[in-house]
Amino acid sequence: MQHVVQYWCPQFETLSSEEIVLRLQFGFTSVKQEEESDEDSNQQISADKVRTSSSSSAKDLPQMFKAQQEQSEEQSLPDEAESEELSLQAKAELEEAQRLSYEAKESERRRREEEDQDLLKQGSIEPLENLDEDLVLAIAERMMSWLESTQNRQSLFKYLSLSAKVKVWYKEKAQAYFEAKRSCLVSLLELGDASEAVAKFLDEETAAVEAAVFEMPAKGMHCPKLFGVEGVRGNVDVD
Repeated sequence: MQHVVQYWCPQFETLSSEEIVLRLQFGFTSVKQEEESDEDSNQQISADKVRTSSSSSAKDLPQMFKAQQEQSEEQSLPDEAESEELSLQAKAELEEAQRLSYEAKESERRRREEEDQDLLKQGSIEPLENLDEDLVLAIAERMMSWLESTQNRQSLFKYLSLSAKVKVWYKEKAQAYFEAKRSCLVSLLELGDASEAVAKFLDEETAAVEAAVFEMPAKGMHCPKLFGVEGVRGNVDVD
C-alpha cells in the first residue's frame, strides 16, 4: 500500500477589512499498487529469451546459408555423375535400337528380293511391273518373247532395282539421269535387233551405275559425275 499526500487549495476567510485567515487542509489518500504477478514475470522472461534467441539466430544465418550451400554442392556432384551415366546409357540404348531397326529393314529387303527372284525364275513379270509397269508393258507389246527369257527378266529387274535405289540416294540429278536413259531404252525397241540392243543396254548401264556409285565423287561434288549433265546427254552405243 502506498500513501500519497494530497494538498487542497487554501481557503481564505475575511474577518474584517484588515484581517484574513488562511486555512489549509491536509488529507491522505490511499493508492493501491498492484504487485507484479508471476505470469507477467514469466512473460518478461520469455520475451527476453525470444530476443536473445532472435539475436543469436540472426548471427547464425550466414553460417546456416553457407552450410546449406556446401551441402547442396556436395549433393550435386553425385547427381551430375548419375545424370551423365544415364545419358550414356540412353545413347547406347538408342544406338542399339537403331542397329536393330537397320538389321530388321535389311532382313526384310533381302527377303523381298529373294521372293522376287523366285517369281522371276517361275516366269512371272510381277516384280518388274512393281518397279516400272509402263516400261514393262512397252517391252511386252513389241517383243514379248524377250521377256520369256529368265536371264532377260533378271537383267531388267537388276537394272530397275538399282535405278530405284540410286534415285533415292541422289534425288533430282539421279532422277533426271535415269529418265533420260529410260527414253533411250524405249527408243531401242523400234530397232530391228531390239532384243540384242536392249540386253546390251541393260548390261552396260548396270555396270556403269554400279561403278559410279562406288567411286569417290569429284572435288566439290556430292554425287557421282555420271549423274551430271554430260552423263545425262551421253549417247548409247548400240553397235
